[in-house]
Amino acid sequence: MLFVYFLLDAPDTATRRAELRPSHQQYLAGEAARFFAAGPLWTDDGTAMNGSIFIMDWPNRRAAAEWLQDEPFTANGVYGYVNIKTYDNK
Repeated sequence: MLFVYFLLDAPDTATRRAELRPSHQQYLAGEAARFFAAGPLWTDDGTAMNGSIFIMDWPNRRAAAEWLQDEPFTANGVYGYVNIKTYDNK
């Protein structure tokens, strides 16, 4: 089952995002086979990342939510808004 993660950064977390980005990318790589799509969201002027979108395959919502808990941006307060929705690409 596919799930879309819509994640927006909390205010004033750009420095923390930059510091944690290598560990964030490493964490995502650990589940690379589950990804349908992923990437950063950007400010309207295109100068800074300010969130993420992931589409991932999980057996259920609980598994999708549990994986996100240990994700470095989540665990360290970079994401201020989190929304996970079931997705059907048919």
